[in-house]
Amino acid sequence: MNICVLLDKYTSGSFPNIARQEVTHLRELGHRAVLAALRKAPGQLADKDWLILNNRVPRPLRVSFRFPLFSFFSFGHVTDALLIPPSVQRKLWDIVIAHGAYTCFTAWSLSSFRKIPYVAYIHDPVSYLCESFYAWEKQRIRHLLPLLRPLAAKIDRQIVQSSLLTVAPSERPARILSAVADRKVHVVYPGCDPGSSIPESRGDYLLAVTAWKEGKRPELLLEILRQLPEAKLVVAGTWETSLLRLRFETLVERMDLKNRVRILGYVTEDRLKELHRHARALVGVSYDQGFGMYALEAAAQGCTFVVPDGIGVSEIFNDGKHGFFVETANVAVYVDRLLRLISDERLAWQMGAEAWKVAQGYSWSNHAQALMDLLVPHLC
Repeated sequence: MNICVLLDKYTSGSFPNIARQEVTHLRELGHRAVLAALRKAPGQLADKDWLILNNRVPRPLRVSFRFPLFSFFSFGHVTDALLIPPSVQRKLWDIVIAHGAYTCFTAWSLSSFRKIPYVAYIHDPVSYLCESFYAWEKQRIRHLLPLLRPLAAKIDRQIVQSSLLTVAPSERPARILSAVADRKVHVVYPGCDPGSSIPESRGDYLLAVTAWKEGKRPELLLEILRQLPEAKLVVAGTWETSLLRLRFETLVERMDLKNRVRILGYVTEDRLKELHRHARALVGVSYDQGFGMYALEAAAQGCTFVVPDGIGVSEIFNDGKHGFFVETANVAVYVDRLLRLISDERLAWQMGAEAWKVAQGYSWSNHAQALMDLLVPHLC
């Protein structure tokens, strides 16, 4: 089967990682899979394994702008598929797997005008973004929410009803989408790359890793660390802007934590695995109620975690056995759970070992096979 795995942008982050892994393991299952993005992120280097659709559009027509009030949604999501030369036809792709709600508008165009069916893999429904991202980050438009809510629901409904089938990474987004579209939404959990073994002991540092953006609340890590005497923290992951990182570095110095905080920035996948293997525990503090890939990736290397309650991984791991799920921004509870792990290395090791056993059932191979098990009956 010829499969296109489609993303909004060629960039780093959890969505692109999921897409890359899908392509790799769909190929291992014998399918011809290609990784495509609508456009490159600014400054992103080219990659021969990526197909950038916007590059196929005639240069004078490569015009895009963001729609007012919807910072993730642009004109290009609607038009790019219409401007791609006719070489992108059904004979080239049998199916498109589109990651992200707005990317599905491009997939919907391909479905409508090129007769290429698509799977909608929705990580965050627009209805959810309307209530969380827009309401939190853009206080100035809160008074418009009564107008945005029905529009968001209509967008979600259109995506679900126009797709061959809709997939979500956990039950929460699946319930939201099913409610607005009155159609079954399937859950396919993301995967990980479990280590073949885990270390016999845990290290002495805490690890925080994500794509650091506005709203990820890295400053909360420092509030927690300040109440953990002698604890050390390693912060890994790309920063959305140099200004955001500078603000964090300035706060580290202001709180007199410079000797206990190490900021690494971008790390390779192999380096990240090593960080997971030797950390005492992973700490996640973001308001984001997404799946929580960072916790699954930590568990894959035998690293337990303390993360916000309600994220998707809470459906596959148990609080107190594999890790701790904590009310978001409750510094006192974070400190309590982390003190337990810091003071008892054997407890941290045991919880990490139990999490590792669970993670082995969520390999990327299993993820790709679960997708195909859903997809094949719909294409027959």
